[in-house]
Amino acid sequence: GGDTLFTDLQQAWRSLPEEMKAQIKGLQTTHRNHVVHPLVMPHPHTGVDGLYLNVGLTNSIIGMERDATEQLIATLDRHLSREGAVYRHQWKEGDFVVADNFRVAHRATPLSPLQRRVLNRTTVRGDGAFWETMKADQSAAVAA
Repeated sequence: GGDTLFTDLQQAWRSLPEEMKAQIKGLQTTHRNHVVHPLVMPHPHTGVDGLYLNVGLTNSIIGMERDATEQLIATLDRHLSREGAVYRHQWKEGDFVVADNFRVAHRATPLSPLQRRVLNRTTVRGDGAFWETMKADQSAAVAA
């Protein structure tokens, strides 16, 4: 236990059936803290589309019934977790991983209560342009 699973969000988007892409492109999600994000978003530096879904934090999809939201999130979670789409990092002392959170999603596997996990996180600050755009988009979504 205690491994970290990574999946490529751009590859996940590319490998979705065209019908599913058409269904979800343009949808917006809300997180438990009421933050609004597009479900499909271009990478702020490369412009390449990827799924932008945090299964653990996503509360709802704007304009979608609760049952439909849960079903879609479960479908996308299975797609993100499918065989061959996940890299499992088995931590060893001294390991150092750099991950682009716009490109990959990650989650921890359960840890035994007898084990101890110590992680240090460093966040690199970007130019802020992406966040300013997101704030403007969120304000427009709330006003609508």
